[in-house]
Amino acid sequence: EAKALENVRRDVSQCQRQHKQEMAKYNKIMRERGKCDAELQKCKTEMERAQKQLGSVQEEEKALRVSMVTAKETLAKVEEDLIARHASLKSTEDLKVQNESLDREIRQKAEVLDGYNEKIEEIDEIRRSAADKDSKLKEAEGRIEANNIL
Repeated sequence: EAKALENVRRDVSQCQRQHKQEMAKYNKIMRERGKCDAELQKCKTEMERAQKQLGSVQEEEKALRVSMVTAKETLAKVEEDLIARHASLKSTEDLKVQNESLDREIRQKAEVLDGYNEKIEEIDEIRRSAADKDSKLKEAEGRIEANNIL
């Protein structure tokens, strides 16, 4: 009877040790999951901010594209006007003055177009950044899913 009692005590002690080990593993996994959850939340917040920024940038891009089309149309009209003025002017001095004026207008319009192109490049960079952040978010979700399986 004493031997049976000793065996039971040994079994209980062994079960307690195993339980303690399993709880340590569980606690470690939960800490890791907490870190992943925090990282995921950070990524989600960052992604939401990036999506809002992308939305406003896309609106700005649309407006810039419309302005660029208008500027191109105006530039085409200025060029047509220049051609028409060249044909109708009889005095070379008048032609020179008007030509210089139109050339200035064309340069100004070209500078505006250059500004639009720079804005479009900035928009493309923001899109690339948003895609990178989306990739990081998916990677963090994958790690959490792997931890949940454990």
